[in-house]
Amino acid sequence: LLAASRAEPWGELGEDWHYNNVMVAIAGSLVGDYAAVLQAELLDPLGMSHSSLGLPEGMATGYRIQDGQPIPVQPRDLSGVLAPAGALTSTADDMLLWVQWQLAQEGEVRQTWEPVHDLGPMSYGMGWMVVEEGGVTVIEHGGNIEGFSAHVALLPQEDMGLVWMSNVMAAPLQATVRSLVVDAMLGDDWWMPAGQADLSDYVGRYDAAFIRDTL
Repeated sequence: LLAASRAEPWGELGEDWHYNNVMVAIAGSLVGDYAAVLQAELLDPLGMSHSSLGLPEGMATGYRIQDGQPIPVQPRDLSGVLAPAGALTSTADDMLLWVQWQLAQEGEVRQTWEPVHDLGPMSYGMGWMVVEEGGVTVIEHGGNIEGFSAHVALLPQEDMGLVWMSNVMAAPLQATVRSLVVDAMLGDDWWMPAGQADLSDYVGRYDAAFIRDTL
């Protein structure tokens, strides 16, 4: 954090936007003991008993794909100074508790969803990407770390949320899962155009809880 304080700024405060995990870590450090505050103010009240900072015993093995084959990856423990930027280990059930809490909030929590910077196809709030999907506002954020990917999306107008987690680093589905779920839940036509690509290798039977049909 001391080294970050000596960095040369790329623009004036509030005039430009750059994605920077170190700035998130600095913001988290302002609360004091981040781990203790997280536990007392969020995890315990919401009953997120399977969530913690660091690498808990029994966590899933993470993978990266190399030449079409899954290769186990040694996970990185970020529970130190960078904890606020991505050290939480959780489960889908626990994350849904947090999504339900987010959707039930008013005031300051919803202020974090408000666009601050216009990034063209999307806007950026306070830690959230804000996009329009079929006329519906989607508040979302995703991330990747060694061996794992995750994505969270909130649709406040529909009182709906999405949590997607994978033990594969940079999983391709991460880029499309939001559109798939939103179209399946809210639209009558969730098909995406394939263009001229040869997709014969993908023809088959697929079952998923969020799709109403069998392909």
